[in-house]
Amino acid sequence: MGKKVRPKKGKRAGSAETSKAAARLPLWLPAIVALVAIAALLRTLPYEFVFDDQNQILRNPWIRDWSHAWRFFTTDVWAFTGEASRSNYYRPLQMLLYTSAHSMTGLQPQAFHLFNILLHAGCSLLVALIGFRLAGNRFVAIAGGLIFALHPIHAESVAWISGVTDPLCAVFYFSALYFYWKDGQEEKHGTALILTLGLFMGALLSKEMAFTFPLAAAWLDWCLHKKLRWPRYAMLTGVFALYSVMRVNALEAFFVHQVPIELNAVSRTLSSVVLLAQYIVKMFVPHGISAAHVFEPTTSAASAGFVLSAAALASIAAAAWFWRGRRVILFLIGYGLLTLAPLLNLTGIGENVFADRYLYIPSLASSLLIPLIAAQLVQSWAARPRWLNMHAAGGCLVLLLGIYGRMLWVEVEVWRDSPTLYLETTKRAPGSALMAHNLACSYYFGGDLDRAREWELKALESWRKSFIKNRTNLAEIYSGLGGIYSRKGNADQARVYFDKACAAAPDREPVLLAAGTFYISLQEYDHALGFFEAVIRVNPRNAVAYSNAAGIHLVRGRFDQSIACARKALDLAPNYGDACANLARAYAGKGMKEQARQAYMLLKSIDPSKIEMADTALKALDQIR
Repeated sequence: MGKKVRPKKGKRAGSAETSKAAARLPLWLPAIVALVAIAALLRTLPYEFVFDDQNQILRNPWIRDWSHAWRFFTTDVWAFTGEASRSNYYRPLQMLLYTSAHSMTGLQPQAFHLFNILLHAGCSLLVALIGFRLAGNRFVAIAGGLIFALHPIHAESVAWISGVTDPLCAVFYFSALYFYWKDGQEEKHGTALILTLGLFMGALLSKEMAFTFPLAAAWLDWCLHKKLRWPRYAMLTGVFALYSVMRVNALEAFFVHQVPIELNAVSRTLSSVVLLAQYIVKMFVPHGISAAHVFEPTTSAASAGFVLSAAALASIAAAAWFWRGRRVILFLIGYGLLTLAPLLNLTGIGENVFADRYLYIPSLASSLLIPLIAAQLVQSWAARPRWLNMHAAGGCLVLLLGIYGRMLWVEVEVWRDSPTLYLETTKRAPGSALMAHNLACSYYFGGDLDRAREWELKALESWRKSFIKNRTNLAEIYSGLGGIYSRKGNADQARVYFDKACAAAPDREPVLLAAGTFYISLQEYDHALGFFEAVIRVNPRNAVAYSNAAGIHLVRGRFDQSIACARKALDLAPNYGDACANLARAYAGKGMKEQARQAYMLLKSIDPSKIEMADTALKALDQIR
């Protein structure tokens, strides 16, 4: 009998992990991925500034002048407010990006949105390149890039300007991962390694999610290179050490506790399991997408949520064991888990225990696992014609992309403007006190006081029921109710709520300013002055507080004190019209006609809305002999 010849086995989707050189990926394929990402989100260009954008961009004087760029590396992202308290966010590159956008379109949203879109397109392209490097398969690469580009879970990170930290960090993180893999394939080490280290630093300076990169790099080495490269980890540790020095210098601590969450060890462990399962499921089956999620701790292992979550994680573990021979699949599963790990620090994240935008970097795993496993299944169906299997896989991909694209279209629309965002979010997360308060503020500034009052009371009820008790939010709800009753003419009720607000958060600037303004309206000037002085103690850089104090001193005839406060306000905000007007009136009240005249002339140049008032005052000065 002749010797039997074994049929040749088909090429495995993960065979590139043992190959130094795979077929090249035509540039037009990843270019298509980038163009799809841009096309899907181009409609966000005219979307308004919403949520944190209004403070972090519209009220941020530092991003309007490049001379402040050095401050971004020596302070936290909220330092421009002048408040003494520090946040836990050290993100210099985010602020540099805002400064660049402001240089292009000023305080218009188009350039800010454009950066978000381009960064997302770059990340989608990188997912395709990484997919090709890992799998050596064009279908996996392009399908993965398109899934990432159209994934609805990314709507918040891209449509919301302040969500830019996710694609900004990811473009550095993914690039570093790409070059780190390339460094492992090269016999001579040089450019790829240097690029990896520099890109890692860029990711760190963008968002704290980059802390996981050294772990992801070590996992990549173990899975794909089948070795550990300790000198490389030492270099990555050196970069992290340099970043740590910069961070501690800016925040005065490596980690700043913000909103304390009291959880015992059992509840923390159970809640972590539930959250991890929710994140993993959401990467593959996006559902319940919302700008806010209300956290409720898991307290029992017998609860339905915990049992289902444990079952989901057990399924993931079983899948990892089943695919353990496919090293690329094993790497992606581990990568997803590693990049989700920081999100399980429930007492350290702050009030936003769960957020869809946190999945931006981990979703590289799901975006590539879906087509990679599909490709493996296609090759395993040997009984069917290969062309039929490929057509079936392509059809499923088109269907999935259609579903994802439609969902993304809907989710992006939520971020169009503040009323739309807050109204839609209160429907999806009715227990969110913060979003109910924000919606109330939207109605308040729109003049609908009855609906504003309705939503502030809902916010107060939600706060009382919530597990996380953020007293700053409580103070702002009380302050909102005080403002509503003040405008309705109910001074007694307004007084009650303003007093409650100041008791809840005695160091909260907006609350103190609102209370002071209310007492000015009642002509209780000395009482009002106490609130403005309290603001100045909290934040010596608050120009509004100095200007209002100058106005009160002016009314009381204390001209020297009024002049001192008005000058301080103008030192802090040179184009502040109200402060300049108070300064001119104080000079005039003290009989310093020439100084008053100069102040009124300055007022005309910095605040066109006060030109008529300044001209009238100048004529009155001319009549004084």
